[in-house]
Amino acid sequence: MGGEFKITECMICQRPDSITDGPRPTGDSDAFWFTCRRCGTYQATGTLTTMGVNGINRRLQDEHGNILFTPAQFAGWVRGISDRGEDPPLLGSNFIIQLQQAFIPRKLDDRISHFIDVIARRSTTMGELIKFNPSIDYPLAFAENEREFIFLMNMLVSEYGYLTLGSQEAGYTNYLVTSKAWRYFEQLRSEKKMRGTQAFVAMWFNDIVSPAFTAGIKPALEEVGYTPIRIDMVEHNEKIDDEIIAQIRQSGLLIADMTGQRGGVYFEAGFAKGLNIPVIWTIQDREVETEDGSKHEIELIHFDTRQYNFIVWKDAEDLRQRLINRIQATNLAIQ
Repeated sequence: MGGEFKITECMICQRPDSITDGPRPTGDSDAFWFTCRRCGTYQATGTLTTMGVNGINRRLQDEHGNILFTPAQFAGWVRGISDRGEDPPLLGSNFIIQLQQAFIPRKLDDRISHFIDVIARRSTTMGELIKFNPSIDYPLAFAENEREFIFLMNMLVSEYGYLTLGSQEAGYTNYLVTSKAWRYFEQLRSEKKMRGTQAFVAMWFNDIVSPAFTAGIKPALEEVGYTPIRIDMVEHNEKIDDEIIAQIRQSGLLIADMTGQRGGVYFEAGFAKGLNIPVIWTIQDREVETEDGSKHEIELIHFDTRQYNFIVWKDAEDLRQRLINRIQATNLAIQ
């Protein structure tokens, strides 16, 4: 282990006495299991464990020392995976790439919306109390610390009216989910159903990316409850442009794979955005030849789309798993 971090100190949230189980071997690799009371369960490769906290902090910065992600944002991402019941992530020396491809809410409204999803998952019956421990649960809200978590909870009580403050016991605070919140949850579920279960797939129709659809995008969408539609696989008698517009209008989600830089994919994604249909952007991690030499295709993305969080995939299986994780993390799954 290199002796560079304490067993009781989590490499992610970097809080003392966080680790409740581990490190222990996973059994089929050089990775170790860790369970943190704040970050949940994760796996870390031997390379990562020998880096220590200082090495991990350096990876959270760019070459100029600017902070890309805080330890709290790192913790929030990992804890969210555990909270949704997904398989624990395997973290290696390239974990910063995983973070860059994950959904990390930064704006206040996005963080509130994300945490409302957390509350909805905990609310099984009306009148039932839910409880949080600020010192342990602050990553669930992507909060930097306990104080920020309490501030966000107070917003949900006083400004949003979604929670009523209850009793405190052993560090935990009880909350009652209000009728206003339950109506909001029902509205979200209704909107999700109204959007439909069809997902339009905009991509390059080429054998190079054919496996990306058949073994990546299609099974991922089906696993989370969508019926994938690709226009070249739909029988119709109309003009293809009219049929594309009609199919996008009927869809609750659009996957835009920019591999190949097809103009039609840009148009279809832009049309969906104009209709407020959620768009998930993907692109293959590959090099292409340009007049200026070899470049990663992600570098060629049009500047108008560079602000979006692309899933940069290596193969069909990588795309399948990342797409499932993104859909679930952004509360777009149907089932």
